Formats: sequence, C-alpha cells, structure tokens
Amino acid sequence: MGRLVDRLCHGLAALAVLAALSVGCTGSQAIDAGVPDMADADLSPDMTPGRADGGPGDTGPALDARPADMAPVDAAPRDLAPPDARADAAPDMGPPPPYCIAGYARAEVTGNLQGDLLAEVSGIAFSASRPGVMWMHTDSGGDPDLYAVDTAGNLRGAARLPVENVDWEDLAAARCPDDSGPCLWLADTGDNFLRRDDAAVYAVPEPVVLGGEIERVWRFPITYPTGPIDVEALAVAPAGDAFWLFEKLDGPVARIYGAVGPFMNDRAVAVEEITRISAPGLAIDNGRSITAADLHPDGTRLVVRVYTGSYEYVFAEGAGPAEGMADLPFVQPRTVSLGPLDEPQGEAITYDPNGRDVWTVSEDPERLGGQPLHRYLCRD
Repeated sequence: MGRLVDRLCHGLAALAVLAALSVGCTGSQAIDAGVPDMADADLSPDMTPGRADGGPGDTGPALDARPADMAPVDAAPRDLAPPDARADAAPDMGPPPPYCIAGYARAEVTGNLQGDLLAEVSGIAFSASRPGVMWMHTDSGGDPDLYAVDTAGNLRGAARLPVENVDWEDLAAARCPDDSGPCLWLADTGDNFLRRDDAAVYAVPEPVVLGGEIERVWRFPITYPTGPIDVEALAVAPAGDAFWLFEKLDGPVARIYGAVGPFMNDRAVAVEEITRISAPGLAIDNGRSITAADLHPDGTRLVVRVYTGSYEYVFAEGAGPAEGMADLPFVQPRTVSLGPLDEPQGEAITYDPNGRDVWTVSEDPERLGGQPLHRYLCRD
C-alpha cells in the first residue's frame, strides 16, 4: 500500500488540520473545538474446531519459543490499573457498565512497539485468554505471522500462518466458525488497484504455543457483487457467525458488505452490500478513508478508524450486530479522537476486553523508536 503521509500533509489547509489534531480533542465537540474552520470544508473530490499447537480453549503454557530479542515471557507487562481500580472511581457506585457512556479522554501513549517487525502494523485485537496481551499483524508483503505484544509495546512472541500475506489489513477477535473456542479473524482484502480475485478472510484458533506454524486455518474466499473492492476494515460478530467488510474509498460515502454463516473452510463467501454510510473524518485527501474497524465485545457498538481520527457508532437499544450495522446510516458517530498527530497512517483499532477503552496504532516504516501504542480511556 502506498504512503499517504505526504498526501495528508500536502498544502496549507491540510497542515492547519493536522496541527489542530495535536490538541487531542475528544467527545462530540472535538471537531468544532479543535478545527472550527475546517470541519465542514470539502477539500477532497466529491464521490457519490481445530488445534493451533494445542487444543481449542486450552490456555496452554506461557508464550515461548521466542527470538532472543523479545521480552521475557514471564516479564509482567507494564499494565495500568484496570478501570474498576482507577482513583476517580466512586467506591459505592458498583462496577462500571461494560461500555463507555461519557466519551473518551485524550490519547495516551502506553509504550512504543519494539523492533522493525512491527513497523507497519495494520491490525490489532486483544487476546481472549491472556490479560494485557494483544495480537498484531503487518501489512502487505510482511511475514505471515501473528505477533503477541503486551500493552507496553513489548514483543512477546509470534505464530506463523501457512498462507501468504498478500495484503493483510485488519484483525478481529471472536468465536471460531465452529464455536470451538476463541479465534482470530484476519482480512486479506487489501486491493489498491482493484484487480484481486483472491481476497479472503481467515480464522485461526488463538495460538496457544508460539514459535511454530498454526495448524488449523479456515479460509473463506471473498467475492463481491460488482467486482473487486479495496477493503481494509473488518468487523466480526462476537459469536463468529457473521462478518462485515468496509470499503476504503477517498470520498464521503463508503459501502459496507456483510456475510452470515455458517462458514465452511475453503467455501467461497459471496458478500452482499448491506448499506452505505457517510464516512467519518475530515474532508481532506484520504481523510475519510476507512482503514480499520472493531465491534464491541458485546456487539452493541462499533469503532471505525480513518486516517484523520477514530469514531464510535452506538447501536440502538436492543439492536444486535446485524441490526446495528444495517442502521449505521442513521447513527451519528461520536468522536473518539482526532488524529493523533503521531499516527500519520493509522490503520488499526480495537476495544479492549472490558469494552470501555479503545486502542490504536499506526504504521510508519520511517519512524525511529517504534510506533506509539495509544489508549483512549473512558471518561465515565
């Protein structure tokens, strides 16, 4: 995928927007407060059961078989206090709800990704079995590996898929297609030149032991109703019985495609257009290109990443993932964050397992010192 940092920073107008991003505005007033002269400007052209080195569900031994330069497996990640132990939590209020109500605080850096392996991360998802660990993968042409990383950015290990990384673009955590345990779902769907006939979504049981090849892989070849589509964002229903793909387009409207299971290994999935949405973000070159998405752990809301920020769609009360996705055109998203400025090519977003905080990371192979890992704390 081509570099977009220069395009985002081209021209005085774009520079003004990017400068405003460093303010770290959050909440529904972020655009008005941070970039009052740019929020409504239209500066872009108008466009109308298996095993994986262990049994499913087995938490297995600690991560091992790591290269020498990885952090020791038994080294505790530098996690911050869990939400229910924060200093401002009222002791008599009971546990917080499993989602964020008041909106999100300014991005905070919890660490920097270490090593050249993680210079171009384009997908992240939290582990279902190891607290404080998330999985990541890199962009097109990278090794076909899933990397385990702690919340301070330390590389903890890797597991290899027996497939090619043609253009891996997003990652999600959900149940396996056969409901055998927790799986990681991966979108090999990037298609900048709209000519691929081999786009696919993969599902693998979350790796138990690292350092080898993942044994069980479900592959779902994707076909679109009108020919190839460039897709960089994947959302999977928590039950693993449906998934959605978001078109990446430099314009105000993006199509969403969906498929409902059951999903069978190597059986083609003909996704259908579910709806179209007004892409969130700032109207500058590629400012509204959708690069990542993630469904909330309870399936009641959705976060979407574009190059100029992150946004959350809260579904109607009682709506499940399918109903919520279909209703997206009628939902006004709230701003998680503009930018941040040190994520010039942000292409990965996820909720954490408690469903209250959001995490993002950028790809930027030219950045020295590793990509910053950002967390957006719920302000409840």
